[in-house]
Amino acid sequence: MTAKRTVSYWKLWLSEEATKIDLHDHRSKILRAVPSINAPPTIPTKAVIQQHLRKAQSRLKSVVQEAANLRARLFEELVEHYNLTSEKGAKATLLLKLQKKEQEKDTFSRLRRIMRKNQSGGLSHVLLPIKGDENNCEKIFDQEKIVKILIEHTRQHYEQAQGTPFTIPPLTELLGKYGTS
Repeated sequence: MTAKRTVSYWKLWLSEEATKIDLHDHRSKILRAVPSINAPPTIPTKAVIQQHLRKAQSRLKSVVQEAANLRARLFEELVEHYNLTSEKGAKATLLLKLQKKEQEKDTFSRLRRIMRKNQSGGLSHVLLPIKGDENNCEKIFDQEKIVKILIEHTRQHYEQAQGTPFTIPPLTELLGKYGTS
């Protein structure tokens, strides 16, 4: 927790340096919780902040890796302990299953991180209902067609407002066509 808060502390300094918004109160809270952070006596430069942030992030990364190793070692020791005691089967088996589930979770988490890198986040296709057939849709993959379809849909959507109180007098006369008067 200390390593994570140290990273937060230096990120706050970096934010303050970038935005010129005073974040002293937030940093003070972290310092009260983690007095071991070496707080600078004066306002640090951006280079100094970045240097401390990189060190803190590196430390956090090593703490997280070390925690995973310690947890694995703990599982091994507990399994060994329960294999040596009279409660051989049940608890040791449960611990092994739990360890296997954690490894699977970690593996799938890594896979998700790796697989997401290939996704751009944009639309690859749209489904357009076929006229006369409500149950079937046509897939459109052409980017130019997709843009035209989305613009037309948006235009129709916003035209639904026509006839509402803000689109007819007296409100249109008071506020103007775009509501800026």
